[in-house]
Amino acid sequence: MERSVWLIARPIQFATIFGFQFVSHGTYPFCHWAVLITSLDFEAIKSALTDSTAERDDVQLGDLWRISRREDGKGPLDNIRPFCVSNAKDEWSVFSAEYIGKTLKSDDEIEYEGPFSV
Repeated sequence: MERSVWLIARPIQFATIFGFQFVSHGTYPFCHWAVLITSLDFEAIKSALTDSTAERDDVQLGDLWRISRREDGKGPLDNIRPFCVSNAKDEWSVFSAEYIGKTLKSDDEIEYEGPFSV
């Protein structure tokens, strides 16, 4: 199954202290990055995220892969599966997205090739 791959970025928490509360298209200073893999098209995602009704909170946007920082300084790969509108509202209320391309890889292939520690 062919799915779309998106890079998404949101300002990290300390960036707001320095006044970097925005995310500029194409440049991502002081940002938390993630990759969204979805079978939805752009318009479906946009509609789900901009509709303010509560029943949209359970809409599944796809799978989100991100690096989660731990206290020991390591950054293991973390997956939110499924990544729903409610997750986006809670953790990604301000973000920018950049379309990367398409993938034919299965969830198992991505999980096998993706894990690493930073």
